[in-house]
Amino acid sequence: MRRHNAQIVQQLFFQHCCCGNTITTAARNGSSSSSRNNSRFVLAVIALASVFIITIEIIDKIHYDDGLWIRLLGRDHVGIVNNQWCEAVNADVNRFIMEPSNARSDYFFILIGAWMIVYGIRDFKRLNLTEINPPVTEIVMTYDIVPAHLDDIIATNTHNAEHDTEVGLDRSSTQAVTFTNDDIKNPLLQYPQLSIGNGIFNIMHGLGSFFYHSCECNTWFASEADGAGMLAVVSFPMFYTISQLFITSTSRSDLVKNNVLATIPLLGQGILWLMAILNKVDANPVFQKIFYVDAALIPLVWLYFKFWNNRRSTRKHKLLAWLPIISLALFAVGYGAWILDKKKIWCFRGPKYITWMRGHALWHLLSAGSLFCMYMYFRTESITISVQNSIKLRASSKISRAV
Repeated sequence: MRRHNAQIVQQLFFQHCCCGNTITTAARNGSSSSSRNNSRFVLAVIALASVFIITIEIIDKIHYDDGLWIRLLGRDHVGIVNNQWCEAVNADVNRFIMEPSNARSDYFFILIGAWMIVYGIRDFKRLNLTEINPPVTEIVMTYDIVPAHLDDIIATNTHNAEHDTEVGLDRSSTQAVTFTNDDIKNPLLQYPQLSIGNGIFNIMHGLGSFFYHSCECNTWFASEADGAGMLAVVSFPMFYTISQLFITSTSRSDLVKNNVLATIPLLGQGILWLMAILNKVDANPVFQKIFYVDAALIPLVWLYFKFWNNRRSTRKHKLLAWLPIISLALFAVGYGAWILDKKKIWCFRGPKYITWMRGHALWHLLSAGSLFCMYMYFRTESITISVQNSIKLRASSKISRAV
């Protein structure tokens, strides 16, 4: 017994001395790896967005003011927005981009769409690696003797062992501790198609709005695509709430149900987009109604998770409430700029860098920021379940007395 306890003391000192350096080295390596991954992520986003932006700018260089839209669509079908925006007043219909600031500000939608797509691809790779090398979620540790403190070991060596030998006491104890992983992924991380699909709709919206302000034409790839993309991106919070509420586990038994629930946002966005492209719905009034639903649902769901579900369930949610507040603030300021631009109040004239401050261009910038904040609100949701630990103790004793 004395020799056995001495071995335990040596093992504890060895782990304390060696593991500290190992953890420090691992932390440094993890930090370096994380920095490299972040750099690759940003480069991938820029590369994807640049494919669209550079292509557009090359076309603009080639057909800067040669009347491309007039040749393609006819004079009666271009430049017909009736001076709705500051930049549309006296716009040159021969230019490829008739409203430069309003059109190029749509690049922000393309950028956040690329950001979401790259996020989804990274999530997909992570899930594949997890399937190939599944993490250990249960660890069982068994010790012959589990002392509370190091002093107990020393005391056992100097006193208890001798006492047990004298009275003939044989002690043995076993402790088994089971740790379960208490962190589960939220639906946006667990089902990458949600990020990829929403990113595609944001890029489609950005392209539709760009061409609408470039040709000032009512065609399927311009005004209809602008309205359709607008409905698709603003409806994501409304449809995603269904997945957020009803995907409550990641067990294999719920695999089919969860995949169906994860399909609902993309299906809903796709139906709205298609209906708007086919002119089955008027995009502007529908956009307003969906926005009101979003504005009501998000705080209600937050209150539900905060004060009801978290008190009645082992599934706990942590949501960054300040993100939707910022999202709403950006949207409100942007919408105000949109109104002032339409009324010809917020019109800046002068150098090109000043025209980017026009109301409609700011509307695009701020609404893109609003959409990004809402996406990050859902993505940063932290979901945990209660820790499940089981401790088993087994003790046996044998006492023999000399007569």
